Amino acid sequence: MSTQQTMTDQTTAALDAVVGAGLKLGRSMLDAMRSSTPVSDVVAAAGKVDTSGLRLPQVSLGTQPCGCAIPDACFLPEKLPTVTAHGCPGATMTLRLVVTNEWPASRFVAVRVTGPDAGAVTVTPVQQQIGPYETSTFTATVHLPDDGSESLSALLWVRGCRDHVVRWEVSSSDGGCACVHEVAVLDEPDTVHHWYDHFYKEPCCRPQPRQGRVPVVHG
Repeated sequence: MSTQQTMTDQTTAALDAVVGAGLKLGRSMLDAMRSSTPVSDVVAAAGKVDTSGLRLPQVSLGTQPCGCAIPDACFLPEKLPTVTAHGCPGATMTLRLVVTNEWPASRFVAVRVTGPDAGAVTVTPVQQQIGPYETSTFTATVHLPDDGSESLSALLWVRGCRDHVVRWEVSSSDGGCACVHEVAVLDEPDTVHHWYDHFYKEPCCRPQPRQGRVPVVHG
């Protein structure tokens, strides 16, 4: 039997005991009124009611979480898994971002690069209009130094309905090759109304700009 079921049974038994004690006390008072028993005797009898079974079970929040934790705000960037790549010196490394627009309207999606080695990363295309429920691929490439002395690190931001970010770690290795990685990005709004939504003022899904283009900031 689960802990939750055990606590439910204990609570039900305690409530039954409370109701039973109340009925017993009520009957005693009615009997006293009919027999002209002094009020002091009724009060004394009420004080003798056994209350040992009237205690509700103790609930420990450490073992029974209430589920009231507020998650990260929906307008914060979605952190995608880090992509780690090892290539031979002089190789060209590729990361494909496959973005799906999970919305019944076209949306412009842009990709920008930030971080200490952002200048070494090339993205094609920089932005793209994606139709309803359609998919578009953004390709990021970086050329490793011929001497194999450097490791590169950059953040790739996908900006659509919401922001998504993936860290790309690239290093040289004698056993590496010119590899290609692919990351799936599902761009969709959270249409479920949660109890904690009133804590946030920012919209969960970025509205489309009037000019139809997403401002692109180059890192």
